[in-house]
Amino acid sequence: MQKRVSILNGAFDALTTTETVDRIFRAINAGERGWLCTVNVATLVMMRNNVELQCFVDGALFVVADGQPLVWCAPIFGGHLPERVAGIDLIDTLCARAEIEGKAVYLLGATTPIVRRAVLGLRRRYPKLRVDGADGYFTESAADNRAKQIRESGAGRNGKPVARGLH
Repeated sequence: MQKRVSILNGAFDALTTTETVDRIFRAINAGERGWLCTVNVATLVMMRNNVELQCFVDGALFVVADGQPLVWCAPIFGGHLPERVAGIDLIDTLCARAEIEGKAVYLLGATTPIVRRAVLGLRRRYPKLRVDGADGYFTESAADNRAKQIRESGAGRNGKPVARGLH
Protein backbone atom coordinates (compact mmCIF):
# COMPACT_ATOMS: atom_id res chain seq x y z
CA MET A 1 0.00 0.00 0.00
CA GLN A 2 1.32 3.42 -0.89
CA LYS A 3 1.94 6.15 1.66
CA ARG A 4 -0.96 8.53 2.11
CA VAL A 5 -0.81 12.31 2.06
CA SER A 6 -1.89 13.78 5.41
CA ILE A 7 -4.00 16.93 5.45
CA LEU A 8 -5.26 17.91 8.89
CA ASN A 9 -7.12 14.81 10.16
CA GLY A 10 -7.37 13.15 6.74
CA ALA A 11 -5.06 10.81 4.88
CA PHE A 12 -5.40 10.73 1.09
CA ASP A 13 -4.11 8.42 -1.62
CA ALA A 14 -2.14 10.43 -4.19
CA LEU A 15 -3.98 9.07 -7.21
CA THR A 16 -5.49 10.37 -10.42
CA THR A 17 -8.96 9.21 -11.47
CA THR A 18 -7.42 6.73 -13.91
CA GLU A 19 -5.05 5.38 -11.25
CA THR A 20 -7.92 5.08 -8.78
CA VAL A 21 -9.97 3.01 -11.23
CA ASP A 22 -6.94 0.84 -12.01
CA ARG A 23 -6.30 0.24 -8.30
CA ILE A 24 -9.95 -0.55 -7.64
CA PHE A 25 -10.05 -3.13 -10.41
CA ARG A 26 -6.75 -4.61 -9.23
CA ALA A 27 -8.23 -4.95 -5.74
CA ILE A 28 -11.44 -6.52 -7.11
CA ASN A 29 -9.48 -8.97 -9.24
CA ALA A 30 -7.27 -9.86 -6.26
CA GLY A 31 -10.34 -10.54 -4.11
CA GLU A 32 -9.58 -7.69 -1.71
CA ARG A 33 -12.43 -6.33 0.35
CA GLY A 34 -12.89 -2.71 1.32
CA TRP A 35 -14.41 0.56 0.34
CA LEU A 36 -13.46 3.85 -1.23
CA CYS A 37 -14.15 7.28 0.28
CA THR A 38 -14.24 10.45 -1.77
CA VAL A 39 -13.52 13.19 0.77
CA ASN A 40 -14.01 16.90 0.17
CA VAL A 41 -13.27 19.80 2.53
CA ALA A 42 -16.75 19.68 4.10
CA THR A 43 -16.38 15.97 4.85
CA LEU A 44 -12.88 16.53 6.24
CA VAL A 45 -14.25 19.17 8.62
CA MET A 46 -17.19 16.92 9.65
CA MET A 47 -14.74 14.12 10.40
CA ARG A 48 -13.15 16.28 13.12
CA ASN A 49 -16.36 16.19 15.18
CA ASN A 50 -17.75 12.83 14.12
CA VAL A 51 -15.71 9.90 15.43
CA GLU A 52 -17.75 7.34 13.46
CA LEU A 53 -17.20 9.21 10.19
CA GLN A 54 -13.49 9.62 10.97
CA CYS A 55 -13.15 5.88 11.67
CA PHE A 56 -15.10 4.98 8.53
CA VAL A 57 -12.86 7.10 6.32
CA ASP A 58 -9.70 5.95 8.11
CA GLY A 59 -10.69 2.32 7.48
CA ALA A 60 -11.19 2.75 3.74
CA LEU A 61 -9.06 0.84 1.28
CA PHE A 62 -8.84 4.02 -0.81
CA VAL A 63 -9.36 7.67 0.17
CA VAL A 64 -9.29 10.22 -2.63
CA ALA A 65 -9.49 14.00 -2.62
CA ASP A 66 -12.87 15.07 -4.00
CA GLY A 67 -12.09 18.74 -3.69
CA GLN A 68 -9.71 21.03 -5.54
CA PRO A 69 -8.83 22.95 -2.33
CA LEU A 70 -7.36 19.70 -0.96
CA VAL A 71 -5.16 19.37 -4.04
CA TRP A 72 -4.07 23.00 -3.71
CA CYS A 73 -3.22 22.80 0.00
CA ALA A 74 -1.48 19.39 -0.02
CA PRO A 75 1.98 21.01 -0.45
CA ILE A 76 1.40 23.10 2.68
CA PHE A 77 1.19 19.78 4.57
CA GLY A 78 4.26 18.37 2.82
CA GLY A 79 2.42 16.25 0.26
CA HIS A 80 1.25 16.21 -3.32
CA LEU A 81 -2.12 15.17 -4.73
CA PRO A 82 -2.04 14.92 -8.54
CA GLU A 83 -5.67 15.90 -9.15
CA ARG A 84 -9.16 16.08 -7.75
CA VAL A 85 -10.89 12.70 -8.01
CA ALA A 86 -14.55 13.71 -8.19
CA GLY A 87 -16.94 11.03 -6.98
CA ILE A 88 -19.45 11.56 -9.79
CA ASP A 89 -16.72 11.28 -12.45
CA LEU A 90 -15.30 8.25 -10.69
CA ILE A 91 -18.66 6.44 -10.81
CA ASP A 92 -18.91 7.07 -14.53
CA THR A 93 -15.35 5.88 -15.18
CA LEU A 94 -15.81 2.80 -12.96
CA CYS A 95 -19.03 1.84 -14.76
CA ALA A 96 -17.42 2.29 -18.18
CA ARG A 97 -14.58 -0.02 -17.12
CA ALA A 98 -16.99 -2.51 -15.52
CA GLU A 99 -18.93 -2.72 -18.78
CA ILE A 100 -15.72 -3.42 -20.72
CA GLU A 101 -14.51 -6.04 -18.23
CA GLY A 102 -17.93 -7.63 -17.78
CA LYS A 103 -18.11 -6.82 -14.08
CA ALA A 104 -21.43 -6.34 -12.32
CA VAL A 105 -22.11 -3.19 -10.26
CA TYR A 106 -24.39 -2.74 -7.24
CA LEU A 107 -25.57 0.67 -6.03
CA LEU A 108 -26.43 0.96 -2.33
CA GLY A 109 -27.74 4.17 -0.85
CA ALA A 110 -30.28 6.96 -1.18
CA THR A 111 -34.00 6.24 -1.55
CA THR A 112 -35.56 3.58 -3.76
CA PRO A 113 -36.76 6.08 -6.43
CA ILE A 114 -33.31 7.68 -6.63
CA VAL A 115 -31.53 4.32 -6.85
CA ARG A 116 -34.00 3.18 -9.51
CA ARG A 117 -33.30 6.30 -11.61
CA ALA A 118 -29.55 5.86 -11.19
CA VAL A 119 -29.69 2.19 -12.21
CA LEU A 120 -31.84 2.96 -15.25
CA GLY A 121 -29.59 5.87 -16.22
CA LEU A 122 -26.48 3.70 -16.04
CA ARG A 123 -28.19 0.98 -18.06
CA ARG A 124 -29.02 3.52 -20.77
CA ARG A 125 -25.50 4.95 -20.78
CA TYR A 126 -23.79 1.55 -20.61
CA PRO A 127 -26.12 -0.99 -22.29
CA LYS A 128 -23.87 -3.98 -21.54
CA LEU A 129 -23.34 -3.03 -17.88
CA ARG A 130 -24.91 -5.39 -15.37
CA VAL A 131 -26.12 -3.08 -12.63
CA ASP A 132 -28.56 -3.43 -9.76
CA GLY A 133 -29.14 -1.63 -6.48
CA ALA A 134 -31.19 -0.96 -3.39
CA ASP A 135 -31.92 1.93 -1.07
CA GLY A 136 -29.64 2.65 1.85
CA TYR A 137 -32.39 2.74 4.45
CA PHE A 138 -32.54 -0.55 6.30
CA THR A 139 -32.41 -1.63 9.90
CA GLU A 140 -29.52 -3.38 11.57
CA SER A 141 -31.62 -6.55 11.68
CA ALA A 142 -32.01 -6.37 7.88
CA ALA A 143 -28.27 -5.87 7.25
CA ASP A 144 -27.50 -9.57 6.79
CA ASN A 145 -30.26 -9.89 4.19
CA ARG A 146 -29.00 -6.76 2.39
CA ALA A 147 -25.46 -8.16 2.34
CA LYS A 148 -26.83 -11.41 0.89
CA GLN A 149 -28.62 -9.45 -1.86
CA ILE A 150 -25.38 -7.69 -2.75
CA ARG A 151 -23.45 -10.99 -2.84
CA GLU A 152 -26.15 -12.58 -5.02
CA SER A 153 -26.06 -9.61 -7.41
CA GLY A 154 -22.70 -10.69 -8.77
CA ALA A 155 -21.25 -7.22 -8.12
CA GLY A 156 -17.52 -7.10 -8.63
CA ARG A 157 -17.49 -10.46 -10.34
CA ASN A 158 -18.15 -11.67 -13.83
CA GLY A 159 -21.46 -13.10 -12.71
CA LYS A 160 -24.95 -12.18 -13.82
CA PRO A 161 -26.79 -10.19 -11.14
CA VAL A 162 -30.06 -11.42 -9.74
CA ALA A 163 -32.99 -9.26 -10.89
CA ARG A 164 -34.45 -7.27 -7.99
CA GLY A 165 -37.19 -5.27 -9.63
CA LEU A 166 -35.19 -2.17 -10.52
CA HIS A 167 -35.54 -2.84 -14.23
